[in-house]
Amino acid sequence: MEKNRKRAWLWVVTPILFLVIGAGVFFGLRHFLKEKPNVRMEPGIGDSSKVDENLDGNTTEEDGSETSGGDAEEKPSVKIELEPSPFNDSPKSANGTISSTTYNAVAHEIDGVKYVYYKTAVWGTVEADFNDFRVKVAETLNDARGWARAGLRFVEVSEGQDLNIILSDPASLDGYNGYCSNSLSCTSGYNEVIINDVRWRQGTDVTTGSGAMNIRDYQHMVVNHEVGHWLGHYQHIDTCAENGGVAPIMLQQSTGLRNCGTFNPWPLDDELWILR
Repeated sequence: MEKNRKRAWLWVVTPILFLVIGAGVFFGLRHFLKEKPNVRMEPGIGDSSKVDENLDGNTTEEDGSETSGGDAEEKPSVKIELEPSPFNDSPKSANGTISSTTYNAVAHEIDGVKYVYYKTAVWGTVEADFNDFRVKVAETLNDARGWARAGLRFVEVSEGQDLNIILSDPASLDGYNGYCSNSLSCTSGYNEVIINDVRWRQGTDVTTGSGAMNIRDYQHMVVNHEVGHWLGHYQHIDTCAENGGVAPIMLQQSTGLRNCGTFNPWPLDDELWILR
């Protein structure tokens, strides 16, 4: 009787033990066979250039500052798309020095119109909006009151330019050459018209500062004046032909009217000659 009880107990306990052992083996194998995360070590981890990634996707630099993660919205950058000059391969003679020599650096003439291909650029750090500068320069150069009256048409290009028109911070002009200073705009002998950023935005005391000229007329004036030098008007005009007259564009109006009576941002009729 006792022996039969032991056999019955074994028949009950044995399956339970097998179930327990089988469950343990199953879950044990599942744990060890579970896929581990793939940890990729980047170069530099552990040295002084290490950055820690936060849960929000930002990174913390060594000094504790945070920079945005990959999903941060980037500010759009200014992209200027211009076509190269169709006359890019045409021979051109460079004006290496400022002189009174007559030359034909701009040889792109079609039906009596001379095309001047120019490129705009920035030197240093400027406060004026560069795109606004480009638009206003183009407006001035092709205005019917300006050098267009001399049979010129100005076209902005990305390469193959005859002339560089540069918006510069004053520091970049200081000591650049004998014709430029940090207080005014200038023309360089290397086919460069250089516009001083501060003057572009503010004018001068005797022009916009005195209320005699608004800032847009000053901008017309400074572009026309400096481009006039590049076109062959190397010397400044010092006085008006008659007292109280309208100032010629090649008079240095930024510093005063001399004996003239009226500020003027455009070339006069007797100034519409060029050496290019």
